[in-house]
Order: sequence, then structure tokens, then C-alpha cells
Amino acid sequence: MPWGRLAVFMTLGACASLSGLEDLGPMKGQGGAGVGGMAVGGESTVAAGGTTAIGSGGLGGMGVGGAGAGGTGGSGPCLDAADVHVGMSCYRIMTNDADYLTAEADCQAITNGAHLAALSTVVEFDQVVTAISGVAPASMWIGADDMAIESNFVWRNGEAWTFTPMVYPWAATEPNNESNNENCVELVVLLTPHINDNTCSNLLQHLCEYPAM
Repeated sequence: MPWGRLAVFMTLGACASLSGLEDLGPMKGQGGAGVGGMAVGGESTVAAGGTTAIGSGGLGGMGVGGAGAGGTGGSGPCLDAADVHVGMSCYRIMTNDADYLTAEADCQAITNGAHLAALSTVVEFDQVVTAISGVAPASMWIGADDMAIESNFVWRNGEAWTFTPMVYPWAATEPNNESNNENCVELVVLLTPHINDNTCSNLLQHLCEYPAM
């Protein structure tokens, strides 16, 4: 994006003249003004703040898609500048290890409507994994389980489950309910990202999701 603006004024004789360059101030993402760093998939570059935006339009912390004005915690679409903005949701990595149900309680304590993350489509899965890949642990809880009915996975936030066993984003041999004791779903970011069923009592970091402001 140029720093100046080129104005061309046409006269009746089809002559043209150039105005001077006018400073436009900080760069803006295509999706709207933002305090962002890099942008992927949009027309956004480095502005104030040095954070990272992925998608069109910068925002506080990291983000994928959507316009937004970011900055420090509370001034952008997410509650904290370190949270990741994707579409209509914000995502936060909780770095304390917890079992699955405790992890869900941790997420619910963030704000109204927060749960363990529901990466309910392949597109959302890929976008979120891309956004968190530089800071995510090797694996962490997300909000899916089949504790009520074996092999009938559900998202904690009520979204429809659409993934097919042994098809991406599941690992090639998952879910396998190893030892008849794997009813909760983890997101594995290491190497090739995928989801896997795991024992619900295992202690993992966890990925939370809440509605963007």
C-alpha cells in the first residue's frame, strides 16, 4: 500500500495533472483499521503495536479474518490482546494442565458463552491451527467428547458434529477408544495437526473459545 495518494484530475481537453503526495498515516487492513502486525489473506501490514493479524484487517493479538480495531486487552474484539480472533470467535490457550472437565470449567470462567473450543469445520480447524501454531503446546484439550454415548461425539457448545472417523482432521487410525477409556478429544499441533481421542482424566493444557465482541 503506498504511503501517499496520487490524484489525477481530468480537464475537458483530456489533460491530466498530478497533485502532491498526501500522507495517509498508518496502514490499514482491507477489512478495516487495525492494530496489527503481519496479515495473511488480506491487505494489511505492520502498524502500531507489533501484534500479528492473519486475514484481512488487523486486531488486538492475532486474528484470522474479519475487521477489527485492536490493541491492548479489552480494546479489540477479544478480551485480551494475546487471544486469537477467528471469524466470530476468540480463542485462548490455557497453559495450566487440567483434566477435561476441569479444563471446560476453566474456559467457562473466562466470560459468558466460553467453552472448550469447538473447531467444528475443517476450514475453522485449519484457520485456528495456523493462528496458534507458533505458541501452542504439542497437544491440548478441545471441546468434544463421547462420554454420553460411545462413538457419538458432541461439541460442548452444542454445535453439530460433522467429522468422519479416520478422516481429517482425525488422525488416520482415530478415534480408537484405546483400552475402552478414551472419550475426550485433544488437538495435536505437533508435526501434522489432527484430533485424537484421549483419556479424559489426563492433564493437558486447553484451548478455549468465546464470542468475539
